Amino acid sequence: MESLDWDALREAATSLPPPSPLPPPDALPRAAIFAQHTQLTHRERQLDQEGQVRTRKVVIGPGKHFSRATNVNSLRPCALSHRHLELDKPATGLVLVVRTVAAPVRAAAVQLVVEDCEGRAAPLSLYHVPARFGQRELDELFPAGAVFGVKEPLLRSLRSGFHIRIDSPSDLVRLFPSSPLLRSLPSPFPRPPAHFSDGKSPSALKDAGNAAFKAGRWIKAREAYEWALAAIKSENGSDEDEGGLGATVRSNLALVYLKLDLPSAARHVAQRALELLPPRDVALGHADGAPLALDPLRAKLLYRLSLAHYALESYPTCLETLSPLLALSPPDPLALALSTRAHARTLEAAQGPSPATLRALFHSSPAACSELDLADLASPLVGIRPSPTDPTGRRRALVALAPIPRGTLLACLKPLGIVTFNAFHVEDLASSLPGARSTSSSPSLDLDDDNSGQEGFHALTALYPPLASALNHSCVPTASYTFLRSLFLLRARVDLAPGDELTDSYADATDPLEVRAEKLAPHGFACGCELCAEERAAGEETRRERKRLVRELDEGTTDDPGEELDRVRRVKRDLEATYAAEDNGRRAGCVRPPLYAPARLLAQRLADLPSPSQAQLREAVQCEVDALRALGTVLEPREGDEQEDRRWERPRMVEPPRVGDTNAVLSALFVARVWKTLGRDEGTRHWISLARDIEVGQAGVELFELRYGDFARRHGLDLVSST
Repeated sequence: MESLDWDALREAATSLPPPSPLPPPDALPRAAIFAQHTQLTHRERQLDQEGQVRTRKVVIGPGKHFSRATNVNSLRPCALSHRHLELDKPATGLVLVVRTVAAPVRAAAVQLVVEDCEGRAAPLSLYHVPARFGQRELDELFPAGAVFGVKEPLLRSLRSGFHIRIDSPSDLVRLFPSSPLLRSLPSPFPRPPAHFSDGKSPSALKDAGNAAFKAGRWIKAREAYEWALAAIKSENGSDEDEGGLGATVRSNLALVYLKLDLPSAARHVAQRALELLPPRDVALGHADGAPLALDPLRAKLLYRLSLAHYALESYPTCLETLSPLLALSPPDPLALALSTRAHARTLEAAQGPSPATLRALFHSSPAACSELDLADLASPLVGIRPSPTDPTGRRRALVALAPIPRGTLLACLKPLGIVTFNAFHVEDLASSLPGARSTSSSPSLDLDDDNSGQEGFHALTALYPPLASALNHSCVPTASYTFLRSLFLLRARVDLAPGDELTDSYADATDPLEVRAEKLAPHGFACGCELCAEERAAGEETRRERKRLVRELDEGTTDDPGEELDRVRRVKRDLEATYAAEDNGRRAGCVRPPLYAPARLLAQRLADLPSPSQAQLREAVQCEVDALRALGTVLEPREGDEQEDRRWERPRMVEPPRVGDTNAVLSALFVARVWKTLGRDEGTRHWISLARDIEVGQAGVELFELRYGDFARRHGLDLVSST
């Protein structure tokens, strides 16, 4: 028995080869098709019984085909022997009429075996069927003997013949016995198996749909309602009927489509139903100029149409559709609730989510965020344009179209699909520095503990709208993005002028040049940012020395506190000596990532001494300031604070950190902790405020207290009262 050719299926999904003649009828024998389908069914069910998780490759790229025909009845019916059916070429203007002859099974796609009116069988692969449909739902969607029309079919070649590939479920249309397409076939189908709806009147089919709906069988209800509409059209020759049954069935069908997450279909049938209602006064009585009620069917249709617009994120249209219901006296309560939500989404689409919404998402579980009731934000301040740094104009980039202040929220995007999800915690960043040790002030956390108080930063692998992937690379980026659960948030990291490019770092700026270059190699370019330029100009010998000194922080740790301090001081001093004199003089905005680790570690060692002196604590502050400067931060003492003991108590941040993200916020909070130990409340409050200001250009200040609250509590800092 021949197995399914999965390699060929994958190859067929990646490109459209030149058209070739259809294989002869005996190229893929009917018995072989059924044998393959039986083997596939057995394999998938066995994997289900064993609890196996299957990993599939998803092909994104050329080779996808979607029919542009909106009405299946506008296409010419055909069989597999039609002369215009060619392999790997969409059959424009045709509809392939087939019926199911084997039970469906879900693999990489939903796999079916179908036959045409001449009895010729073929395998059919239907992609993008919602994953939540189990075997019962699939059996109801594709019952044995059901007839379907494949709009503008695409036959894909395999090594052993061909299969029918359908990339959109909307291109596979159920055809009921009254369909005019069945009367235009070259030859009729043999009588299909008996169906419970055979011979029923439209009214009886509507009742069957209502019974299925009450039982929660959405697909059975959909089948009955669609069958009823086909019967009405067959009896009357049009969608209209004297008793208004068509509008009622469409109203019910719209609700079923909403239950099945098919808002476009719900919108279509609800709009058509409203058109079929008689053109009479829709208001039933008035009070003080406001209508008391609407015709019940019209009211249902308006509400369901509004739900469809809401699901399609057409919030202004949703509100417009709700207006007759809101004009009632009193307003319809369901319409009022939906209107409140639509107004909130409209505001989010213009400004982004509110702080309260962000805080609620932060506290929610990842599972609860699978379907976010939130509007996407794509700011008009940015756009995808030719890159200003590419003289050829071929490379695209995300570019500022107007002045953008640092911290502006530019995008808030929900994922199109989540693949993986993971998390890390701010404490892990604090304890992951070279030479860092677990201490009472810097504990190591176990991420396997289920501790709801230890909220993490979440990273995921997912598919997002194009704006999220339009950021080009720079090791010194101008934009910063974060994930709040599955929500993608993009902010301006620095002030941007019109024409400036928004960039993100594809590599960690604290990694050596060679490591960053290796990470960027698969992208096919070499970075030319100022950090890479400085490190290349420094030479290979200097880079090797810097890497050796950073490694020494880990390898030479001693237990004697005095020796340890001297060792870290020496590493810091030797690293500083590898930079040019103007950089050692702390040139404004100079980015020197290798210096962050020794400066940060020395500050931590000094503050963690059993009984540190005031001089040692002031040195810790100076080291942390040096760490921030290594990330590109420009700090200046305020006038009147030049004396040594107050020099960095209330500095002014001239420029925010240019790399480092969370590390810079942690450094500022560490300085606040030291000033608290020194008893300088003003310094403590100022550095907490400085940490908050740094966060403006990173994840935003809305979640500052939540993101860093656990870290702050461990160090005795009050982030709320320091606002």
